[in-house]
Formats: sequence, C-alpha cells, structure tokens
Amino acid sequence: MIPRGIGWIIAPIMFGVVGARYAETALPNWIVWLKEPHGPVKYYVGGALLWVVAVCCYLFIFDPFGSYWTSAEWAFVWKLMLTPIAFAALCGLVLRWLRPNAG
Repeated sequence: MIPRGIGWIIAPIMFGVVGARYAETALPNWIVWLKEPHGPVKYYVGGALLWVVAVCCYLFIFDPFGSYWTSAEWAFVWKLMLTPIAFAALCGLVLRWLRPNAG
C-alpha cells in the first residue's frame, strides 16, 4: 500500500493519531507490566529485542541481498527474525505446562 496524492498528507497524520492513542493507553501498561517481578518474561522480551536488533544490524551493515530485495528475501528476513522468537516462546510454554508450579 503506497499513499498517492493526498495520501502523503493523510497517512502520516492518521498514523500519528493512532500512535498517540496507543502511547497514552497501552504503552504505560506494558512498561508497568515489564517492571513487575516477572523474571522470565523480562529475559524473554529482552532477548527477543536483542535478536531483532542483531539481525537488523547484520542486514544494514553487511547488506547481503544488495540494494533491491525481492519478496523471497523479505520473507527470509521475517523468518530469520521471528522463528527463533516463536520457538523460544513455544519452549517456555511447554516448560510452564510441564512444571506449572515452577517460576
């Protein structure tokens, strides 16, 4: 979806309004939720963010796909970012299911 004509003016304003509404309601709740003593959740979120930042840094520094990325290369990047995060979440859920009283 590429904005054309008046869309270049409306789209940023629309995203700004939606972002402001999200920031004043949901974002403080997430920050409070992460400050609570949920150790494994903090480590998981921190590790996931570090993984995404590491992949982005690798892609921007080494530019493995050249200047133009095909849709297959974009799909590979999304898989590279999200598969380890999803696998870690699945492992955490299985461990929690196997040991419900731990942690």
